[in-house]
Amino acid sequence: MRKSTIAVVFGLAGLVAGLLLSNRLSAAATTSYGEDRAQIEDLQARYLFALDFHDPQLYASTFTADGILDYGEGDVKGREAIIKVIAGMPGNRPSPPTSSGGFGHYEDELLKVNGQWFFTKRKIYNEGSARWQYKGSVNPAW
Repeated sequence: MRKSTIAVVFGLAGLVAGLLLSNRLSAAATTSYGEDRAQIEDLQARYLFALDFHDPQLYASTFTADGILDYGEGDVKGREAIIKVIAGMPGNRPSPPTSSGGFGHYEDELLKVNGQWFFTKRKIYNEGSARWQYKGSVNPAW
């Protein structure tokens, strides 16, 4: 009976210590809403600069290793595949930036990995593509 009591006491002490350590690590790893938002805005800016300056490696680095890019031609999965697609896109020049000629919107899925935000999936609705162009006659925003 005595051995069981000692095991329970040590077991409870270990549980309490584990909870305290877990709470301390969780508190250190959390960020505020404002910090997360700023990091996500930075991610989006890096993505656009990589596109404007035709830097396929930087572009792909904004995605998780198994991230998915859907630019209207089907899913492109993984950084290496994304690099290959971006490197092969016509009309991209290192400078000056030319993205002002395109417009559309994105649907994003994001994941925070080791304190850094990445796209897990980015779907691009490019209004320059006939597939994505608005077909109505009235401005949908009004």
